[in-house]
Amino acid sequence: MSITYSLAIVSTAQLVTSDGRRIDLRNVRSPVVVFCSRGDDITPPPQALGWIRDLYEDVDDIIAHDQTIVYCQHDTTGHLGIFVSGSVSRKEHTEFTANMDYIDVLPPGLYETAITPAEEGEDPELYERDYLLEFMSRDFTELDSAVKHKPEDDRRFATVARISEINLGMYRLFIQPWLKATMTPEAARLIRRMHPIRLGYKLLSDRNPLSVPLPVMADAVRKNRHPVSQDNLFKAFENMGSDQLVASLNAMRDLRDSSTEKCSWISTASRYYKPP
Repeated sequence: MSITYSLAIVSTAQLVTSDGRRIDLRNVRSPVVVFCSRGDDITPPPQALGWIRDLYEDVDDIIAHDQTIVYCQHDTTGHLGIFVSGSVSRKEHTEFTANMDYIDVLPPGLYETAITPAEEGEDPELYERDYLLEFMSRDFTELDSAVKHKPEDDRRFATVARISEINLGMYRLFIQPWLKATMTPEAARLIRRMHPIRLGYKLLSDRNPLSVPLPVMADAVRKNRHPVSQDNLFKAFENMGSDQLVASLNAMRDLRDSSTEKCSWISTASRYYKPP
């Protein structure tokens, strides 16, 4: 079974693999489960489910391609919540996984799932889990209520796509040749090496010539390590810093305890005090 969260891929069969095979969702024979959310601002249901309307004329067309499509719409969770939300994982993810074998044997067609708490059923004792997953057969009229397709939206997307193509053409004509001429592989390699994150590690590694004496110095320190006297200046600074840290933590603790005690006393007094 193929589970696709917020399925929003090109439905025009323009995606081609490196070996020349064209990706066509109509050739997928495993059940496709689409999990989307009305609270998702990045891949909302119209985008997550619109590919079904693009590829098929009606439910009979889906059945003719021997495909099973199951979709589920969450009410509130956001784009990342679909993947990482604990409540979604305990509910939708768990139910999809537990009913995977059942989804595999669903007859071809279009289905919507509804996940309800088990206690809302007539006999909640009969349910093995906390939720009940129901599969309801849908037609394209009901699908359109979720997709809400508008022809003017297609024109807007086409306009944006055309603007993107024009910008790409201008970039390739006027900017890309200059970048290719100036950005050689050696220059790109130098920029990667001078990246602040990489450079910080290299400055502290054995690649830095200034770090050559460090192993010798470290070995000398290990051989001559001994406790310093109490009147050592750095030892005195260490003790002073430690004492100040301990005093600060103790003061914060005492302030917290006294504040809690005063608030508790005020709350108790107000509970039993009755104004004349």
